[in-house]
Amino acid sequence: MLAFLLYSCVKVLDFEIPDDEKKIVINSLFSEGDTLSVYVNKSLHVLDRRGSKFINNAQVKLYYDEDLVAEIVEGKNGYYNLNFVPEIGKEYMIEVSVPGLKTATAKSMIPEPVQIDKVDTVLISSNYMYHWLDALQCEINFSDPPDQDNYYEVVCNISYFTVSETDSLINDTIIIGNTETVPIGSNDPIIEGWITGENYFSNTSDDGYITANSFLFSDKVIDGKRYNFKMRIGFGIDYFADLVKVDVELRSITKDFFLYVELLNNHLDVKKDPLTEPAQAYSNVEDGLGIFSGYSTSVYSILYEPEE
Repeated sequence: MLAFLLYSCVKVLDFEIPDDEKKIVINSLFSEGDTLSVYVNKSLHVLDRRGSKFINNAQVKLYYDEDLVAEIVEGKNGYYNLNFVPEIGKEYMIEVSVPGLKTATAKSMIPEPVQIDKVDTVLISSNYMYHWLDALQCEINFSDPPDQDNYYEVVCNISYFTVSETDSLINDTIIIGNTETVPIGSNDPIIEGWITGENYFSNTSDDGYITANSFLFSDKVIDGKRYNFKMRIGFGIDYFADLVKVDVELRSITKDFFLYVELLNNHLDVKKDPLTEPAQAYSNVEDGLGIFSGYSTSVYSILYEPEE
């Protein structure tokens, strides 16, 4: 009865949280050769349970060397596509203004790419649930530039093609579906972080392999050295495909993005345990939140014909 009386005395108050307690959130990863896109939304108050909402009335400006190089004042579903292609080695500053909120700014650049020298592969096939599955055991060979801090991300994309009988494997091919990023597995000791889908989490199998969409690491133990990063690429056979193209990407990322992923991993790990102290998220946005960061890419392509 006492518990019932105490519960019946609880009153839920619904109130609007002032916008001046919220911040602009900027999210943008950009690379050479692509126009720069920015996603803008509003941060949540600790008591807000309504979910974040994108912002379409922001003024987004991009500067290089204090000169305005691109501007857009209207977004669609929070996305602002600036008609500007950034270049490697140049530092850009983004400025986002929204009525009623403090203007947010961030700076970043596209690092110089580190080239893949070669990728050694071994094709492995296995029968699983009456389906043949292929996997590539890979070693990505590259040389880390000496006397500078470098941060890397490894990604893999796969495309399936059909080939005309009168054409070679490379000329006049027709792609089946879209090129897709596929999960990769690795137990390489240099790994410091990973990304899987829209979430960042730990997923380690019994044989020590972590499965993820990409892996991140720094050069703190390989500075100025050649290194072979070991991983496994798993994918199913498309029986209508005559040719499979595997693009292995070695991305040179910024320290900001590396720290963003590292701390986001920690945040999601402790989120599962209510008794653990919350982990602080990383942001390189001044007077706001989020990440604004560039990256460059070295691609090594592998072509092979699936066995019938």
